[in-house]
Amino acid sequence: MHKFPKDLAQVVIEKLPMKSIKGLTLPVLTSLLETVFFASLSTEEAQQILCSLTYINPDLPDPDPPKRVPADRWGLVRFRRHIPLTVASLVKLSKAAAQSSSNLAVYHDDKGRLFVWGMLDQTSRYADYLNLETTIGADVPGYFNVVINSVGNLSVYRDYTLIGGIKHNQIISRGFNVLQFGPIGKLIRKSVEAYVEGVKSAVGTAAYAPVDHWNESLSWYWLSSLRRVLINIQAYRNGGSLLLIPPGPVQYQRQLDIKYKIEYPRLPIALHGLATAAILRHHAEVRIADEYIARDKRTMPVHLFQESSRETIDEEHHAAEITGCIRFIASLSRSDGLVLTDFGLNVLGFGVEIKSHEAIESIFIAGDIAGTPKNLQKTDYKQFGTRHRSMMRFCRRNPGSLGFVVSQDGDIRAMTRVGERLIIWENIEIQLG
Repeated sequence: MHKFPKDLAQVVIEKLPMKSIKGLTLPVLTSLLETVFFASLSTEEAQQILCSLTYINPDLPDPDPPKRVPADRWGLVRFRRHIPLTVASLVKLSKAAAQSSSNLAVYHDDKGRLFVWGMLDQTSRYADYLNLETTIGADVPGYFNVVINSVGNLSVYRDYTLIGGIKHNQIISRGFNVLQFGPIGKLIRKSVEAYVEGVKSAVGTAAYAPVDHWNESLSWYWLSSLRRVLINIQAYRNGGSLLLIPPGPVQYQRQLDIKYKIEYPRLPIALHGLATAAILRHHAEVRIADEYIARDKRTMPVHLFQESSRETIDEEHHAAEITGCIRFIASLSRSDGLVLTDFGLNVLGFGVEIKSHEAIESIFIAGDIAGTPKNLQKTDYKQFGTRHRSMMRFCRRNPGSLGFVVSQDGDIRAMTRVGERLIIWENIEIQLG
């Protein structure tokens, strides 16, 4: 059954602090989401409409400001007059409100009429945090944000939490966290564990053991890097595919025509460097605090300060290096063909064509993270495009392989073989939230 913005409004309103948003009713929220939805179906100068709106009270936009305001905190740019929020006005204003830099400030009057009253700048940190480009978030203005992701695809966030969305005429909530759990999480886990063990061996037990969160933090480094590759491929709006294959048989090579063979191990090397620097920096800081500052000693060895400073600089450089690696790998997807890596995230080639033409009668759409049989939906694989079908054939024929296909409209699907079934996860969790 098809869902509409009014159905999304019903979901969203149940998760908002309604007592603090005076005058926001279900009809007003429905009008807002319908306007944004229909704007997403429009174009301006042949370009797709992409923007974010913040629902924020112009009379009290910042009710609890911090005592010390960061220089890069969000700010308000008020319009001299309020602009009625319509599909036409939103389409026009969206061109000036790039999602990477600003949001439109919207609210309602005492008669429930919606209007745009200004813009918020310095919103890039919000988008960067959602897209895992930074580990430091910023305080979020307003009551909630509405984001146009693509045509007919909206998300509603309260702070950094997704509270609802609409996509392909279906209401969506948080996606399946398949990279950490279920059959796909199991495929990836060995690589994550190998990464953790390699870092632990490099820094030594003395630096690693005292902190109980390093296993979790390092897993996050690795998984967020894979997520960021997919997010960056998605951002091109060009479509693309990423195939991870386990080491071993030559048969993989016979099924793949690798137009551009390369060896690019820089991302896993950078991940190792980031983790090593972070742990050694923390270890040096703890020693300084515990052995000298806490004991009120007036002097300390220079090498400890130098070590802390050096590792801090190295950590920053490796973080920047990882960003560069991710963008490089994602850019390879723009070439015709898929990007091929192993499970260690070493790139083996791009412009890859899958030569397998083995017919598949049916595939299964997962209804949960685990791909539980009772929640599978049997589907004819011919309803998908060429890029999807070729990836399905390869993953069906090669257990242990993992494919990601990014559509031009931004959909990301993950697939692997589980038992005798080829299972596809359609609503996977990539962004934070």
